[in-house]
Amino acid sequence: MSRHCFDSKRYHGNAAGTMGATGHSLWKFNVVQTGTHHALNPDPYRGVFGSDGEKYARDVQDLIQYGTTGHIAGFICEAIQGVGGMVELAPGYMSAAYDIVKKAGGLFIADEVQSGFAKTGNFWGFEAHNVVPDIVTMAKGIGNGFPLGAVVTTPEIAGVLTRRCYFNTFGGNAVATTAGLAVLNVIEKEKLQENASMVGSYLKGKLSQLKEKHEIIGDVRGRGLMLGIELVSDRKLKTPATAETLHIMDQMKELGVLVGKGGYFGNVFRITPPLCFTKEDADYLVEAMDYSISKIALEDEELMMESVSSSNLMFQSKDSLSLSVQSLTLEVAEPSSEVARHALINGDNDGNKIRYTAIDKNCMVDHSPNLVPLADNDVETNSEDNLDDETDCITVTNAVAGVDSRSKLNF
Repeated sequence: MSRHCFDSKRYHGNAAGTMGATGHSLWKFNVVQTGTHHALNPDPYRGVFGSDGEKYARDVQDLIQYGTTGHIAGFICEAIQGVGGMVELAPGYMSAAYDIVKKAGGLFIADEVQSGFAKTGNFWGFEAHNVVPDIVTMAKGIGNGFPLGAVVTTPEIAGVLTRRCYFNTFGGNAVATTAGLAVLNVIEKEKLQENASMVGSYLKGKLSQLKEKHEIIGDVRGRGLMLGIELVSDRKLKTPATAETLHIMDQMKELGVLVGKGGYFGNVFRITPPLCFTKEDADYLVEAMDYSISKIALEDEELMMESVSSSNLMFQSKDSLSLSVQSLTLEVAEPSSEVARHALINGDNDGNKIRYTAIDKNCMVDHSPNLVPLADNDVETNSEDNLDDETDCITVTNAVAGVDSRSKLNF
């Protein structure tokens, strides 16, 4: 049996053969899928070898050498993974894999359904990798919304179909092919390939600037007008921010901006606007995304407002008066630090105005160098009674991380 090698985490379809080629469990039904091998995904952001394309290509060599007879039918991949999360291949991977596949007697098949027809700034996605495929599959952009797909190959390979009778009811449909020809004419006449390259580079630069502003943006990638933004809740661990992605998408939709999502965890924005997209459109998209992410971040901070109860806490004023506090109710907003459990009271102790500073819960309540100030704001007491009166209540207006909250210290 001839065997095929496929790049992992790609989507190629849901027919029996293409489902076997697809590297996503989300898109696979429980049917037998044989004759396929999935190579390591050459993902520069999440892949095991980072941006080392040569190491990923060696995995293709190992698959052929140890998992097949040494001869394969073909190898299929996308220049930029669409459903897989807008992943641009590690540099050097496609050209190295191409040489390996050809030596094993296989055909190199480029899936250009999403990256073809000028979307990446090149007319074909594979052009950026200096390879010439044996077979190219295409759809979507070829008809600009009209149902049309095509396969392009060499006369030698196409001649195999003449050995049997093959036809397709809708193949060669005159209306569909007319629509496809019109698309080609418009791309050329309106210089949409050049526009995709220029505006895409501009947009990617703006999105990269947005990454510097928002910690939730883990990666910005892609080419031309086929871009991806991966959202993570922790940049170091690269924890997928799946729920946040949906929330931000909904917020952007309210602003009139529609973006798709992809990736196995559903945490990647798929930005693939039409080829006529302008710099002004790009500016609005970035502004809408900036606003939406900022709004979500603010809502998250408000959710983190906590009511913390503690007992027998010590407070000390400038005149060394020590207070044994029986109860403390403190609302704080601290997105990047632990909630304060202790507080340091400094001031004139005149029964009217007190200076209040919250410190980390692990610090001693004294004037030692270990104190970590979190806020320093006016405190008003509700009476002029002595502070050791258990009926006193100090109302604190604090501002932590830009979020105002009112807290009460009950004595």
